[in-house]
Amino acid sequence: MARSTLQNMSISLPQADVSLLRGIARRMGWSLKKEKAKSAFQLSMEEADRGEVTEYESGEDLEAKVLKGDGV
Repeated sequence: MARSTLQNMSISLPQADVSLLRGIARRMGWSLKKEKAKSAFQLSMEEADRGEVTEYESGEDLEAKVLKGDGV
């Protein structure tokens, strides 16, 4: 029997169609895995790793720049 090569794919679909996809996958012998959403902490750590961090002298400095509209 020939070996088949597996290919990982990502798909976005409405919640209402998930059960249909699971049924099709079960009949075809496919496996489905749901990716876990990243937490806010994980996302902030990734931003820090990429250097997407703004430093301020103090809380008042941050407040002044946010309220002034200069951006964060």
